[in-house]
Amino acid sequence: MLAALAAVLAASPAVAAGCASLEARYDITLLGHTFGAVQSPDGSAAFATVVTDKPTGASGIAVLQCSDGRYAFSRLIPLEPQPVSIIGTRDGSLLLVADDAFVSFLDETAAIAGKPAFLGYLQDTEGDPEDNDAGSVEVNIAPDDRFAFVADESNNSITVIDIAKVRSDGFTRAAIVGQIPVANAPIALVFSHDGRYLFTTSEVALKKQNFPAACRQEGAGPNAPLTRPPGVIAAIDVGKAETDPEHSVVAQIPGDCSPVRMAISPNGNTLYVTNRNSNTVTAYSSARVIAGRSDALVASVAVGSGPVAIATTADGRFVLAGNTNRFGPGGTANGTISVISTATMKVVGSIPTGVFPREFSRGEGSTLFLSNNRSNTITVFDTSKMAQLMKPTSP
Repeated sequence: MLAALAAVLAASPAVAAGCASLEARYDITLLGHTFGAVQSPDGSAAFATVVTDKPTGASGIAVLQCSDGRYAFSRLIPLEPQPVSIIGTRDGSLLLVADDAFVSFLDETAAIAGKPAFLGYLQDTEGDPEDNDAGSVEVNIAPDDRFAFVADESNNSITVIDIAKVRSDGFTRAAIVGQIPVANAPIALVFSHDGRYLFTTSEVALKKQNFPAACRQEGAGPNAPLTRPPGVIAAIDVGKAETDPEHSVVAQIPGDCSPVRMAISPNGNTLYVTNRNSNTVTAYSSARVIAGRSDALVASVAVGSGPVAIATTADGRFVLAGNTNRFGPGGTANGTISVISTATMKVVGSIPTGVFPREFSRGEGSTLFLSNNRSNTITVFDTSKMAQLMKPTSP
């Protein structure tokens, strides 16, 4: 196993080649529910997590190969039990997968070449994963490729992993630095552009934070009582997290109801958050979040029902929010993307999607990937073609 890791380290980073499509969008059909996607550094391939929805199916990592300017499904690398979020190191050597109670590691070069790619895994928490399931739902890697951060939805924490130790020592828990304590159900993991801070969302504040009840039970009707506290937007000192994760949270401010995914503006000044239980996108000053200021919220925009996926376009002109209606009857019908102008912070258009648009990930240039979880598809967008993608909102 360590020899396999040594071979990974010896592989040189690929040169960017890209997979530019002439189309504004196209769909890739996969063999199960899709959650996350990531593009290889050279653009020759992409990878998507798949969780089977059939007794005879298999969960794993779908390899998408580029040909004639389009990605297409090539093969599935089996991976159990529930791969959801996926990210690659910037040197193109490793893929990390948030995998329910585990973090799994794959050799990216081998995955592209169709060779055996699975290297090993770490269990997020000690003990029996059936009784102590961390619910690993999101993974991201610090900009310097040295540490990985995993949102453990069931444990109200973010696990910090030393990638250098994974590479040198194999897949032992010695590579786990520790856990960052946060509020209930952490999801998003977004780094500041300078890599000094990690921003995260938690769906519900802890009782000890004493935030007043401001939200209804998720899925309840509009007349249901306000019994739940809001969620939390938090800032973490990355340097501190890599040595003393337990004391690395520098600020926590109240969010809206069930904040889930987050995106950061191209200039790094603004954080955008989807709030699944209030049907809004909120914008925050990243500097004010770090400072823990009460005036960090700068805008709130009403969008569709149950927004989850969120991204900014590469030019910074638009925020895209995927409306799922997850807890309503429309959760089994195609969703939409609300297109928000960052200049006015108003919805200016919509884009149709598959069922349950769950997570955006950025490719190179103006490319975005969107997982449509319940329609088992990945949509690839060229956001430089917004005029073709978007139906403008009626004035």
